Amino acid sequence: MKEIAVNGFTLETDDELISALITKTGVPSLKCKADGKGICKDGFMISLATITKGAFVNSGPMVSSLNATSTKVKADGIFVLRVDDETDTIGGITGVILTNPSGATEIVYFKVKITNAGQSVVKAN
Repeated sequence: MKEIAVNGFTLETDDELISALITKTGVPSLKCKADGKGICKDGFMISLATITKGAFVNSGPMVSSLNATSTKVKADGIFVLRVDDETDTIGGITGVILTNPSGATEIVYFKVKITNAGQSVVKAN
């Protein structure tokens, strides 16, 4: 069982060499709560900007959504997000093209995942 993600959960890239400005654009449940905070559900949208790896940058924006791995617990009829749930690969099969100041490019592949649920009281399968 893993903690259910709620309003205030934390996201990070799955590659420690890649950073991004990640903005949560999805809306947590207004009626289903865990530890007093709205529960986040499958398909929760995020936006990425300023994706960097060393001197290589892509200013974005790019959008993606988080995929729930819960198979039993729902909020508002939709499976809940939990710690370690993640996006599909950002940029899909073509990846994200980063460019450095001299114009060289690098293609990166990464996912964004939930690293902290924002609460530790309620868990789900």
